[in-house]
Amino acid sequence: MREALVGTTGVVTQLETKAYFGSQLYTCNGNTFEPTNVARALTNANAIRTSIDSKTSGGNTPTPEALNAARLSFAATPPPTGSPPVIVLATDGLPNSCNGGNTEAQSVAAAAAAYAAGIPVFVLAINQNSQHFQDVANAGQGWQAGQPNVTYYPAANAAQLQAAFQTIINGVISCDLSLTSSIDATQAMNGTLTINGVQQMYGTDWMLVGGNVIRLTGAACNTLKTTTNPAVQATF
Repeated sequence: MREALVGTTGVVTQLETKAYFGSQLYTCNGNTFEPTNVARALTNANAIRTSIDSKTSGGNTPTPEALNAARLSFAATPPPTGSPPVIVLATDGLPNSCNGGNTEAQSVAAAAAAYAAGIPVFVLAINQNSQHFQDVANAGQGWQAGQPNVTYYPAANAAQLQAAFQTIINGVISCDLSLTSSIDATQAMNGTLTINGVQQMYGTDWMLVGGNVIRLTGAACNTLKTTTNPAVQATF
């Protein structure tokens, strides 16, 4: 987990300037839920690395309490405008309470509550294979009876975890770029837009939305998401 997140090529290490990452390590202190939190921020890899390195593994998995705490943290400290909130639950065990009781139903309910609050939940199951993780993923993404199951991510090593995190994060990074002033929509096609110095075609690679948003599409959007430090320039 540490390598997948904050190792040299970890997801947080690579994307910390593009996404507001926070972390919550959760376990129990006796019968009390005990999270270790790092608040969401840009350039947060070192703080999260320090938090992970400060802990050893614990024997309890109070997942419902952790999901509820993450949901409430978004309510208390909303993300910046245009930054969609996401909870990524990475766990290597079935949930139980701090006194050892099974809390699978409560975990599903907590994921559903997060989704109802506008915060989708993605599930990474480390060396686990249980219908429970599919149930949590379904609840965390608004699944309805009769629909196909949503994707959840079993992982057995750091590389698989890193690939799963990358897929999740790239799925929510926006390709809409807000402008500080408006553009005449009838003249937008005369503008010049480049990504990493490569000119993009109006109508194919980008479009104007509402006069003050440039929306990258197709391959241009993929380039924005997959480049570590993309450079976008537009001239009108």
